[in-house]
Amino acid sequence: MSGNYLQSAFIWWVGDALGVLIMTPLILAWYKTSLPVWLNRQHLAESLLIISLTVLAGQIIFLDWLHDSIGYLANGYWMFLFVVWAAARLDTKGTTIVLLITATQAAVGARLGRGLFAADWAETHFANLTSYMLIMSVVGMSLATYFAARRKMLADLRESEIRFRTVIEQSPIGMSFARDGITIEVNDVYLKMFGYSDMAELYGQPLLDQIAPHCRASVEGRIRRRITGEQVEASYETVGLRKDGSQFPLFISAKRVMLNDGPMTLAFLIDFTERKVAEEKIRHLALHDPLTRLPNRQLLLDRLEHALASSIRSRRRGALLFIDLDNFKSLNDTLGHVMGDLLLEQVALRLATCMREEDTLARFGGDEFIIPKRSAKKYSAF
Repeated sequence: MSGNYLQSAFIWWVGDALGVLIMTPLILAWYKTSLPVWLNRQHLAESLLIISLTVLAGQIIFLDWLHDSIGYLANGYWMFLFVVWAAARLDTKGTTIVLLITATQAAVGARLGRGLFAADWAETHFANLTSYMLIMSVVGMSLATYFAARRKMLADLRESEIRFRTVIEQSPIGMSFARDGITIEVNDVYLKMFGYSDMAELYGQPLLDQIAPHCRASVEGRIRRRITGEQVEASYETVGLRKDGSQFPLFISAKRVMLNDGPMTLAFLIDFTERKVAEEKIRHLALHDPLTRLPNRQLLLDRLEHALASSIRSRRRGALLFIDLDNFKSLNDTLGHVMGDLLLEQVALRLATCMREEDTLARFGGDEFIIPKRSAKKYSAF
């Protein structure tokens, strides 16, 4: 009685274990609702071929098909070929299909007393079948998981590269990649900035070739100090050199990164020509009168300070010529401010023609003009 009970328990356990081994991977693999790889158009033909060969091999191994002709060659390890094939080329879902087909054919063959496990019930109570499917499931799902993770990693890398390429191509600033000071890749903005039409013209060329000769020593020193590990300001201004030999103000921000095949320098470059022009215009507007374009009161006071300091050092006298227009208010009131502005412009123009190049003529405010003058005679300290 106890022997029958243990035998029944063992059979029950074997059945449950076989069900868990087959159904658990199947449920886990099909839990996600995304389209399986083996159903994709580019994999469908190969998937059908794997499944067809799996069914054919299973019929030969487990159900004694073609027993008289090639039955003597039928061995259980044949099925590992199709499991590994499915794991490498398909996904976990495709692998579970192959495992399910194999398990079904093996169980049917054992139940009918045919094929590889024909005598398994009498000898081991399906222990061999259970062990066979356990090994098959572990190997198949492990390989399928590995290859699925590898495919995902490669897909993520391709997606990352696409995003990276898109950023480089659509970036509004120039980008350069260099190794050991040699250019290996640039974007279209960089080519346009330096006047080149094709990457082939720059590939393999030193980065310093795009720097003005009088600035190369400074830039080269920065690169050398950065290579040696010294902390160097990563962003700086210099002068760029175009293909046609023209020069322009250039802003560079560089970053040195360590990759598997060695360090690489990534540089972002901006043509500062428009910014310099804008800065100069702002500076000019801040120090000059917008109507007459003469130095205004702020610039005049600054130049007076320098003139006083120079006069003290050289012990030369100086003077200020103050010019005021009579009845200017009456002109504005009777003829309007437009005519008043025209008068101020003409006065500024005519006074400027009477000045030496080193003299200063400034509009102090309203209708007032000032001309600092320095005498050639020295004064006595006593």
